[in-house]
Order: sequence, then structure tokens, then C-alpha cells
Amino acid sequence: MSRKQVHEITIEAKPEEVWRCLTEAEQITRWFAPEARIEPGLGGKLFLSWGPGMEGEGPIHLWEPHQRFGWTEPGARPKQVEFEIE
Repeated sequence: MSRKQVHEITIEAKPEEVWRCLTEAEQITRWFAPEARIEPGLGGKLFLSWGPGMEGEGPIHLWEPHQRFGWTEPGARPKQVEFEIE
């Protein structure tokens, strides 16, 4: 069984700016996780951490610059996290 949850928000910014906030570690740490590392590109990796025991790394499965970005959170029940920029 699969489930899908969708959230939509409006941000007054250019697609290039939003893309950087999603795909550059320095930008991710400004709005999301205190620690982030990223190997950009399809097949790369995203690492996020909120401290010991609250960290993880997952493969990037979606990389369409300025349009779509996604990674897979590992675990017993892997989750795909995706962003679409319009």
C-alpha cells in the first residue's frame, strides 16, 4: 500500500533562488536542518541532521534543475520526498 501527502505553498522568489535553497547545503541549513551535505545530481546523496540519532542520508532520485528535486529517505519504510517548482 502506498500513500501520498501533498503540500502546496507560494513563495515570492525566482525558480533559481528556490532551487538553490533546496539543493545547496549552505542554504538548506538556513531554513531546514542545522547540518546538511549534498552530492548534487541524479544518483547523488543528501545528508540531513538535527543532532545524534536524528540524521540520515538518502539517494537523490529526481534532479531537474529549477523544476523538480527529490530524494529517498531510507529505512524499513522508505519515503520519497519531492519538490516541484512552478
